[in-house]
Amino acid sequence: MKKILILFFLSTVCFASCGKTKFVDIDPQLEITVVNDKGDLISGVDVRLYESLSDMDSNANEVCREMTDLKGIVHFTNLEPKVYYFSAKKGELTNNDATVQLSKALQYNKNAKIQIIIK
Repeated sequence: MKKILILFFLSTVCFASCGKTKFVDIDPQLEITVVNDKGDLISGVDVRLYESLSDMDSNANEVCREMTDLKGIVHFTNLEPKVYYFSAKKGELTNNDATVQLSKALQYNKNAKIQIIIK
């Protein structure tokens, strides 16, 4: 009987300590790879994110700014789930003649990857 009570007590403690698993949304992340018009990876590119086209056009209110690494890649983390506009520039090379907006809004728990061309 004593063994049954001990087993019951231990089972109750174990069951009580097991709570419901709480899932937390992970903020969207964005990886941008920058290449030239020949497809070569470009390092040292100044990449900036904006919330609106007008902010990007006036070079104001940037959300964040990073430089591409040796592989031509930049990572943006802790973003909001929305559409962003971006500019990329290194010297005279820019993406002004190419895509400047994400095609769809970033989403929680997702990592988006895009490639942009600067020329």
